[in-house]
Amino acid sequence: MSADTHVVQVGQLRVRTAKSGSERALVVTLGTPHDKPWWWRHLGSDKELCSLEYERLVFNGKRSQDISTLDLPRVMLLVLRRLISWRRNYDYIFTFECDLVGFCIAFWQSIFRWKKPKHVILQFIMREQQENWSSRLKYALMRFIFSSVYRVVVSSKPELEYYREVFRWPYQKLVFVPFHTTPEFLERRLPAEDDYIIAAGRSFRDYGTLADALRNTGIQAIIVGGNGTVREFAGIEKIRVLENISATELDDLIMRARAVVVPLQDRKISIGQSVILQAMAMGKAVIATETAGTVDYIRNMETGILVPPGDIPAMKRALSLIDDPDLRQRLGKSARAQVASAHLPHHYSKNIRTAISVAAED
Repeated sequence: MSADTHVVQVGQLRVRTAKSGSERALVVTLGTPHDKPWWWRHLGSDKELCSLEYERLVFNGKRSQDISTLDLPRVMLLVLRRLISWRRNYDYIFTFECDLVGFCIAFWQSIFRWKKPKHVILQFIMREQQENWSSRLKYALMRFIFSSVYRVVVSSKPELEYYREVFRWPYQKLVFVPFHTTPEFLERRLPAEDDYIIAAGRSFRDYGTLADALRNTGIQAIIVGGNGTVREFAGIEKIRVLENISATELDDLIMRARAVVVPLQDRKISIGQSVILQAMAMGKAVIATETAGTVDYIRNMETGILVPPGDIPAMKRALSLIDDPDLRQRLGKSARAQVASAHLPHHYSKNIRTAISVAAED
């Protein structure tokens, strides 16, 4: 291994049961050195876990998204060396989304036709296929690379059919498992509400519909984005725009808001769950666009309010509804209870195990 690359082992969780036997699983991520991911300490609540370990690959101290094309060959060799070792020691290997380490593992296992360890991609998401040739070529390449992946876990039911169609994957390869959030949001003591609503997030947001719906309502709003995604709304009356703020600052703004709005573009991939589940865990009334990323998380007028994509009048009506403090309280209470019962890390790990087991039986 070269002097400018190294591997950091940052933690183990070993919980064995008769059912899990001697199966061993490894969670792998790539990026800057860290102690362990935030969700790691919460997995102990899942008492049926097999032997689960975590490994962080570090390349030149870079974040995964900062690794250049020139770096890619060395990263791929780093992953190959580790994969040879993992093949001897683990039955399952878990990666996230379409990150670089998952891509490399899938590539090598497809090239060498390796079936062990069984590679599972969690929270899989990939930008929708476009009609242009470059997008089609990308999907054709990904179809080959991901051919070795044992299971692909998505965060919304609509994605199941979409990815099956564009990747031509068999039914059992894809499974749906609801996303999760940190239990710490449930434990927050919320301050008194301030007189504003907040909308946050960068990916595929439809802040234009929200801004148009806010006109002439007198509602104060904060829109939080980054890298220029929300600057066009800075001059609109009653709208305050913030960019690239810290997670702590965002948490504080959500805690003090009257309601949280997540306006989304109508996409086939899942988006928006992180902000939605955080707000729900804090007991906030949530207004969101009814699309792939929200329909499995919000029951309209029960745990939040759903509005059709791009529907300005519907968004305006939803904004008027949250003037009712009793409705805000009812929605927030139901949302909080849903998170506590179904959207925590130990729920996620248990559901992953169950989904993979059921898919294997099918």
